[in-house]
Amino acid sequence: MAKSKSSDKKSKATKLDTKKADDIKEKSYITKQVDTSIAILDSPENDVVLESLLFLSKYADIQLNNLNYLQQHGMMVKLLNLFNRNICILRLSLRLLSSLVLLEDVLFELDQDVYNDKIIEIADIEASSVMQKSTLELLYVLLNAPAALSTLPDIQNFDVSIIMMHLDNPNGKVSRLAFEIIRKLTYYGLEVFQKMFKENKLVEKMFEVILNPEKIEFHQSALAIIKNCMNCVETESYFIESLVFLEFCQWVKTCDQDYLMPCIDIFEKLSKIPSIKQTLFDLSIEDSILYFLRSTDKKVLNKTCEAISNMSTHKYCCERLLNPTVLRELTQILYREDEEDPGNEVALKTIFDFSRRNVKTLDLLVFIEAQNILLEYFTNGTAVVSEESFLRVLEILYKWSIHPVHQIYIISENFFEELLKIFVSSSDKVSTVACEILTNFVHCKEFKQVFLSKNGPQIFVGALSTTHGPKKFKNMLLFILANLINTDIVMAFLKSNLVTTLKQLPQTTKYKVPLIDKILLLTYNLHLPLKFFETNRLDITDKLENKFYLINGPWRTYFPFLEILEAQKGVTEVESLRSGSTIRSSMRSLSMTSWESSESVNQSPFDINYGTLSSDPFLPKYIHHVNKFLKGDVTIADKIRIIGEYVDALLCGPKEEYTINQKIHAFKLHIESLKERLGVNMIPIGFLRIGFHCERALLFKAIADKCCVPVSLVKGEEQTLYVVDLMKHVGTLLEVGSKEANEYCNLSK
Repeated sequence: MAKSKSSDKKSKATKLDTKKADDIKEKSYITKQVDTSIAILDSPENDVVLESLLFLSKYADIQLNNLNYLQQHGMMVKLLNLFNRNICILRLSLRLLSSLVLLEDVLFELDQDVYNDKIIEIADIEASSVMQKSTLELLYVLLNAPAALSTLPDIQNFDVSIIMMHLDNPNGKVSRLAFEIIRKLTYYGLEVFQKMFKENKLVEKMFEVILNPEKIEFHQSALAIIKNCMNCVETESYFIESLVFLEFCQWVKTCDQDYLMPCIDIFEKLSKIPSIKQTLFDLSIEDSILYFLRSTDKKVLNKTCEAISNMSTHKYCCERLLNPTVLRELTQILYREDEEDPGNEVALKTIFDFSRRNVKTLDLLVFIEAQNILLEYFTNGTAVVSEESFLRVLEILYKWSIHPVHQIYIISENFFEELLKIFVSSSDKVSTVACEILTNFVHCKEFKQVFLSKNGPQIFVGALSTTHGPKKFKNMLLFILANLINTDIVMAFLKSNLVTTLKQLPQTTKYKVPLIDKILLLTYNLHLPLKFFETNRLDITDKLENKFYLINGPWRTYFPFLEILEAQKGVTEVESLRSGSTIRSSMRSLSMTSWESSESVNQSPFDINYGTLSSDPFLPKYIHHVNKFLKGDVTIADKIRIIGEYVDALLCGPKEEYTINQKIHAFKLHIESLKERLGVNMIPIGFLRIGFHCERALLFKAIADKCCVPVSLVKGEEQTLYVVDLMKHVGTLLEVGSKEANEYCNLSK
């Protein structure tokens, strides 16, 4: 018995063979032994420590609270101090530590500089390749600690090739850990590790994994690792000329739908690197990218569009990509209804980029009838897409608008109505482009109809005084300038107080934008009565046509346009002239003259339309009569004298012996009688039989213009070369600045 008991005790005391990894005998779990087991870890006896580690490992595996209890009693520090023991203790210590570092408090405590030497020890253990699963698990968890990441690059023996070696480990758990560790290391993208990965051809290895159907469980991890490597400068593109990458480019053309998103992500990242564009073109990478358009996933399609757009920055690649098939596929995306991306803005941008990079795009878009969907985008406006995307649509429409053939595909009254709405209600950027598009259609009949019916002139004139953006302001002026070819629109602008608005602009603005004065000058030349009213002169080149008129007496409001007055039937004190011009005469006040002359010399002088503007039957006869005296070899001076004497004979009254007041009174009576006779205040110049400086100068210019005698009409003291005396020494030329000229000019003051 005694011997038996002694023998049993000896059996229980049998030491474990620490040289054998599997010679670890488990002990039954006793909760009261936890504190004792923790304390025993400091023992120098390996067997005792090993048994305590077994016990504590089982205790830790039961529940999370047990791990917390171990941490609170200093378990981590004790485990870190066991790294110099035998392999069995080391293995159990690493296993227990890998469980313990799952706690945030443990990871935080470990993430202190005081434990850097221990982290290095763990890395050295991994580098020695003595340990496998337990070491890899601990290393994987430690990578969450910044201290570990900052320490690893300083370890001389740490080599990522050892981890890569485990990628092909037959033990699935080990290989999975290796993939996860590499994925995490590449995610952080430390330069020293990425250089190692490049040297060991990690990306190529990952492509091999993806192309191997037997390693399907690692495909997603491999794709993630490639993506991480492409986020680092060291490994972003070095692999593109490898054979395995070219095989991958062929593989994606037929790969399963599940692979499309991570794969197109790879191509999209490559397409953004300027330095490799030529190489990608040489390898026909754009051909592989186009195969992703087969996807029905909107995210994949958007990434594909981005990749296509990036590749199209290369001139020859753009030409290869740009064809009806590709554009039709991109256009079909625009028709998709997607809650996350209702405007399909990525595809829209790709089409826009093509239009900027190759002019052929505009022809192809028309060929596939893409104008319909783009006009739909235009109509919906920023309610569907962002302002940036809407501006892209407008730019494409603008390019069509300047193309003489493509214009017809977008012209419609609705199109112009929308442009006017956009001009009024949008931001300066948008309304500026809308204005540019409108400018290209000033010749179009539909545009003129819409512009006039929708009060376009009033809209633009009103915007001139409220617009502060210099680009929009200049484009509005260019639009107005372009419209000066349309008589109806010119009159509409004038009626909308264009001249007054331009004149009231700040002087600094006029100095910076000379276009303002150019528009004013052209406007005056298109409407000579307005020119004389605003500038007080008509030049030699200003040949007065029908309905030239001057205002009689002071006028304190805007210039009264005859068309408005006729429409309102509110004509006021007017002398009218259809084909008249006048020569310089010092005048203080003018008559508002509006005159419809008869084209026939033989028309009856009494053919009067009572109450409306009447034709002037007399002036054509005057011109016909004077021309008879100007035939032959007659000098300019003689012609001026003849015309002057003729005018003096026509407007000879009142009597010479009358005082100034009597003459004025007689003139007013004459005007009133004519108004009574005509039934309107618009008095044709040919009806006058009494006239002073103003009336004589006006009639002189009217006759002289038709008789090819160069004269100008100037009010006030504007400088000319000569003044024609039409009052005293009729027909005499007085040199400006001379005593006689000054005396004559003063007569009108």
